[in-house]
Amino acid sequence: MAATFTDLLTPMQAVANPIALKRAVVRMECIEARSIPTTAVTSKKSAETRPIKKASVMTSVSGKTTNGFTYEGEYEHSNSDRVMWTATYRRSGVFFGMRHGRISELLGVPIVEIAEAVKDDIEFTWV
Repeated sequence: MAATFTDLLTPMQAVANPIALKRAVVRMECIEARSIPTTAVTSKKSAETRPIKKASVMTSVSGKTTNGFTYEGEYEHSNSDRVMWTATYRRSGVFFGMRHGRISELLGVPIVEIAEAVKDDIEFTWV
């Protein structure tokens, strides 16, 4: 049996409490879409209605550039053939800068070679 607007909120409640009216409208939209139970919805931006982003794993890299700077960086796979990285550069422990970048077209490349490609890109970006 389909729920109606009056099942969720009486006309007196709608006039007296505009927030309750907004919540009832959101509940009706969810009931019609059959996306989530009516008891779980509290607002339009509710966690139940937002898509959950897939977690990604950050991998750490570090090394030394040819001009004497040490770097510490992290990279992650943003999709199946792309890596995004960020690195912090220091000389004698003093912060000198930060860079970020991305490497594309890595489909089918082994993980060990991806780490080397990231290190090379970090080196090339700074030098």
